[in-house]
Amino acid sequence: MPAFSLYDPALYERRYAPHAVFYYDRVWDGYRMETHTHPQVEIMYLVAGRCQVYWTQEGQERRCDLAPGTYILLDTGVPHRLFVQEGQPCRMKNIEFAFTLSTPAQMAMAQLYQGSEDLRNLLKGRSPVLFGADPQGDLLRAFDSLLTFYLYSLEKPHAKTVTDHAFCMLLLTIAYLQGQAGGGQVIYLRRALGYIEAHIGERVTAADTARAAGVHPVYLQRLFKAALGMTMVQYVTSKRVDRAAYLLRHTAKPAAQIAREVGFGSRQQFYRSFVREKGEAPQAYRLRHRGEMRAG
Repeated sequence: MPAFSLYDPALYERRYAPHAVFYYDRVWDGYRMETHTHPQVEIMYLVAGRCQVYWTQEGQERRCDLAPGTYILLDTGVPHRLFVQEGQPCRMKNIEFAFTLSTPAQMAMAQLYQGSEDLRNLLKGRSPVLFGADPQGDLLRAFDSLLTFYLYSLEKPHAKTVTDHAFCMLLLTIAYLQGQAGGGQVIYLRRALGYIEAHIGERVTAADTARAAGVHPVYLQRLFKAALGMTMVQYVTSKRVDRAAYLLRHTAKPAAQIAREVGFGSRQQFYRSFVREKGEAPQAYRLRHRGEMRAG
């Protein structure tokens, strides 16, 4: 069986179809995998817990932290390893697949390529490693369907074609999620920023903000880093300090009251955050801007 990369043009010129070689759904605990490569493309999906996947690219080891509802795809020949902290188990679905010449009854990669703009865009990127979030559970459902047909085909060989079709759906779902991550990130970020603005004086959590934005919390954190260059916590803190600075300039409210109104849990937290953001203490800031308060 040839060891095709997912990006090999030959896959899309002749009738090659994806074929599941290995599949598991299991719990890992205290697992340290040695760095290895294999001739199959691999997809890992984390159902519960936490783990880290390390891979080598351009001579450097890189890392992806997987959380529930996130996935990673590793192309053929990418050196990688899995690490699971002892005492912090995770449940993972995993599939490795290769490509074989297809029969007329199978869906060929060329057909998928022609029929899916998302897949064509994914292949243009030629990224050896893809990772992302599955906010609506679409990929998890595709995995579960594939497992059902895969186990059935072990008993009934004639069901293999159905299994391959189920795998095609899984691959198309990843292409769709990657497309959404690229095109929809502005919308998701705008929703998140709107939610934070409306609830800045309350307890703002990543889970609640991600729910309002319609994405997974891990993916939302990546959006903040990529688009704004800071974590969500840093952004919320910055917005609270800006709101507090406005109130210090334009009202006579005590600093302790302002700290509560803008969402800080304690005066100490407010003081440290204000000094870090503005370079001076709240009272000093107020004195320097007291003319604005009188004008207001």
